[in-house]
Amino acid sequence: MRKLVGLLLLLYPRQWRERYGEEFRALSEDARFRLSDCVDIISSAAGIRMDRLSGKPKWKLLAACALIGTIVGAIAAVPWPRRYQSTAVIRVDPAEHSQETITTELVAAVTGTATLSNIVRANHLYEKTAMSETEKAARLRSAATVSVIGRGRDAIMLQFVDSSPLGAQRVTAALVEACHQALPPTSTARVIDAPSLDKDPVSPNVFNMVLTGAFAGLLCGFVMVALETVIGREPPLRHA
Repeated sequence: MRKLVGLLLLLYPRQWRERYGEEFRALSEDARFRLSDCVDIISSAAGIRMDRLSGKPKWKLLAACALIGTIVGAIAAVPWPRRYQSTAVIRVDPAEHSQETITTELVAAVTGTATLSNIVRANHLYEKTAMSETEKAARLRSAATVSVIGRGRDAIMLQFVDSSPLGAQRVTAALVEACHQALPPTSTARVIDAPSLDKDPVSPNVFNMVLTGAFAGLLCGFVMVALETVIGREPPLRHA
């Protein structure tokens, strides 16, 4: 019981504890705490703490919470691992079959386990892991995007995301080469956009993290304002 009383007492401001702490402990020794009593004490402690903010304009509280959230979001983005995306586009010129048929078959060939396993071995990917060849190919498949684009469905976009800019470029180039090797003899392919890195890392999105932090801080500010309005401010010693 004494531990519970000590924890509940910590919810109140230091000045309140210094003034009413001994009386609070004395009253608690003669009382049997129920759940409703604990809820009442917690609500009263929150009300007393909110009293300290009641004299300040609400917009200042909201602005302070939003600023704190923004700072937290910016700080969280600093240690976040950077990931880079390399992109390439090739266009297929079929001689017989429809362009969409050829490009769809190419996507299936390039994203096959055998092709991806060759790329993993050639670029020494995931060597520090204990994954099997199939698992490595599946991991590469999740990090790479090979999709058919264009109005005539005659182009393929290849993208790969990696923590190393050089590694992203190498794997994207290997995917382009795999497309060339998988082409049927009657078709040709030309590179429209050579493998190139995006200017900024795709992860983390610093702007989104800062914006999320600001929104979360603002939401907390609204909750605090609501609590200040709803919770009664009478201390729990009102029955003494």
